[in-house]
Amino acid sequence: MSVDQLRQSRETATAIFMQFSRLFNNRRDNLFCFFEGKDAPYYGIRIKNITCIENPQAIQCQGKKNVRNLHRMISAKAYYQSAKLAYFIDRDFDNSIAEEGLQGIIYETPCYSIENFYTSINSFKSLLKEEFGLQESDADFEQCLNLYKDRQAEFHSAVETLNAWIACQREISSDIKLSKIKISKDIKITLSSVMNTYTHEDLERKFPEAPPISPDQLQEKKQTLNSKNPQCSFRGKFEIEFLRKFITQLVEDANKITPQYFHEKRSVQLSIPGSEIIPRLSQHADTPDCLRAYLLQFKVER
Repeated sequence: MSVDQLRQSRETATAIFMQFSRLFNNRRDNLFCFFEGKDAPYYGIRIKNITCIENPQAIQCQGKKNVRNLHRMISAKAYYQSAKLAYFIDRDFDNSIAEEGLQGIIYETPCYSIENFYTSINSFKSLLKEEFGLQESDADFEQCLNLYKDRQAEFHSAVETLNAWIACQREISSDIKLSKIKISKDIKITLSSVMNTYTHEDLERKFPEAPPISPDQLQEKKQTLNSKNPQCSFRGKFEIEFLRKFITQLVEDANKITPQYFHEKRSVQLSIPGSEIIPRLSQHADTPDCLRAYLLQFKVER
């Protein structure tokens, strides 16, 4: 992080701290929840259901570093010892906060990010039942599920190099703009196959400012990421973009007069623009046990 970026991060954290301070003075009994970004649609309903708190105060921190900074700033002041504070961050490709003894204080996703909670097999099963009106005993259910598993496995093979390269860059604290990577351009996703259209060399050319990563480094990182379930260890924004494209095409097929992957036409009213997928499919996303355990410490009796 450059000096200017570090200064901006501190200034942002200070501004958010002042916002929290004003809120706390007026709502001391509230639960204050600090999020990296626009994660409230996923966490919000789970916080309410598990803690039984009706109106938790959500504070968007504009980045993971700011959540960490806010925790340090608030913890340093005895005035806020009685405050009910919940912090939520994504694991990403970073070292776990468990190494710092912060588990139970800050919630960290067990997978790359909250987006990965949306792309599991259990989440997809829920989607088939609720959005497509299928039952597990239906032949179409089994066919769609197997189709998803096959395409997801192909997708993981297609983005393996991409994830490993990004993880290597993160390991050496390289400041690359991941917004320059477009899955729609680098990966061809259809219901019949998934293929990548990029190479390691393409990544080096796209990011000339990034330190070079050797083939050996890349291979070692691939092995590390694949030692876990790629659906959990790979970058969540890539995973959920695959899900969005897959579902969009599956909906299109289901609504055809003669669909290819359904025995008969089904009327499925499901549209999920990229910006809406987190709130739209939140009810289908996984709620891991570690999140339940973290939120139970704030539970109140009704």
